[in-house]
Amino acid sequence: MAVKTEARHPGEHVASEAKGTRSREVVTLTGTVFQPGQVLGKITASSKYAPWDPAGSDGTETAAGICLDHYDASSEDVKGVIHIRDMEAVLPALIFPDTATQGEKDQAVADLLALGIKCLDGGVDIT
Repeated sequence: MAVKTEARHPGEHVASEAKGTRSREVVTLTGTVFQPGQVLGKITASSKYAPWDPAGSDGTETAAGICLDHYDASSEDVKGVIHIRDMEAVLPALIFPDTATQGEKDQAVADLLALGIKCLDGGVDIT
């Protein structure tokens, strides 16, 4: 029997968020296919969001939000909803670059905390 892998669900990373849409923003995403739970950085020159890149030097080296849903910005920029403040995220459900070290991930978690995004590890507050 063939094994099927279920894709990530929109908002799978959410433990809790502020009432209404206070935790969310509609932003411009650029450069790739985005997944729910993907940690994002904000490009300083354009204010567009791209995958968080700890080796970046364009603003994406600072974690600035978490992608809420699936978006394809590989051929052109798209509008998308991200978590940008006042929420709790499930750390194991977040997507970091495969090349990120644990220290870099820890820094991203600290960056998110500065935005009011607390990361929970299995329901335990690690920030």
